[in-house]
Amino acid sequence: SLEGRTRAAQKGKNIELQPMKVSFETCQNILTNHRNKLERDPANPRSYLPENEQKIVLEALRRHPEAEQKIGVGVKHIFVQRAILDCGSSSYCFFVKREDETEEDFSYRWCFGMKFRNSSHYTWKR
Repeated sequence: SLEGRTRAAQKGKNIELQPMKVSFETCQNILTNHRNKLERDPANPRSYLPENEQKIVLEALRRHPEAEQKIGVGVKHIFVQRAILDCGSSSYCFFVKREDETEEDFSYRWCFGMKFRNSSHYTWKR
């Protein structure tokens, strides 16, 4: 199970899953705060979330339609970084860094059932 794999992958300072109430607005505020921090410091490409924010965003990620794929072997860190979209624009989004050191972006909007009308327009470039 998703929860079992995430707990099994946790060691040391890794994120623990705790049942909690999480909202779209809370995730939006976390992303906005880290985006603002990155915009003030362009030399810094990413902003790692402190543990309390990581727990909130991880709880939201568990609701994502592709949660098992996004979480994979377990989440080591969650951070905010700018991503380039296929349409040529850019957007800040959450990323997970997994236990195996792989990274993947995810949209908190999808965690709350909100999808873009033309989702292919918003595919991340790698």
